[in-house]
Amino acid sequence: MFDPAKVLYLGTANSGTRICVSRKDSKIKTFDDARAQKAAFGGVSSNDSTREYGYMLKKTAGAQYDVVSGYSGTAEIALAMERAEIDGACGWDWSSFKSQRPDWIRDNKVNLLLQVGLEPNAELTRMGVPEVFKYVTNEADRKVVELVIAQQVFQRSYIAPLGLAAEQLEALRAAFDATMRDKDFLTDAETMRIDISPLSGAKVQELVQKLYAAPKDMVARARQVITP
Repeated sequence: MFDPAKVLYLGTANSGTRICVSRKDSKIKTFDDARAQKAAFGGVSSNDSTREYGYMLKKTAGAQYDVVSGYSGTAEIALAMERAEIDGACGWDWSSFKSQRPDWIRDNKVNLLLQVGLEPNAELTRMGVPEVFKYVTNEADRKVVELVIAQQVFQRSYIAPLGLAAEQLEALRAAFDATMRDKDFLTDAETMRIDISPLSGAKVQELVQKLYAAPKDMVARARQVITP
C-alpha cells in the first residue's frame, strides 16, 4: 500500500499559497473589513479550496462573509465578481490567480486581503498582504489550520525513490534548493507566470509525517471547519 509518509521528498517548488481577494469597489477592502461586516464570497462545490477555505476562515479567523457556493470554477467566480454579484473569494491559488487574471493585479482592480500558507509568500509579503496566522490566534485553531493547509505541499513536490542512500538524498535536496534560488530559473518562471514559493525536502518530509500522524480529534475538527 502506498504510504506518503515514507516517500523521500526533495522539496516542493510551490507550497501552494492561497489568497482571499475582493473587488476594488467592494466595501471589503481588507481582511479586517471581512471580519467586521457581512459580504458575499464565492465558492465552488465541496472538495474545492474556494469553498473549504472560505468556511475555514469563517470558523477560525473571524470572517463574517456568507459563502455562496455552486460556481463551476474560479473562472465563473471571477465573472461573478466582475458583475458585482459577489464581493470576492477565498482559497484562490495565487499562482492560478496570476495566470487567470493578470490584468486584475496590473490594473489594480482587486484588493488582496489575505495570504494562506504555512510560510509567508515573499511576493505577497512585499505587496503588504497579511498572513493568515495574524488572525488565527487560538492555538487549537492554529494547529487545525496548519493541518488543512499542510496538504498544499503536494502541489508541486519532487520525490526520490525509496531506499536511496542518505548522502545521495542530501545531495539531491541541496541541488533542488540551489535550483529554486537560481536567477535564470526564477527569471524563466516569472516569464511563464509560474509561482515559485519553495519548501525544502526536510520541511516537506516533516509536514507530511505530521499530517499523517495527526490525532483523530484534530482530523475531525479539521473536517468540521471546512464544511458549512
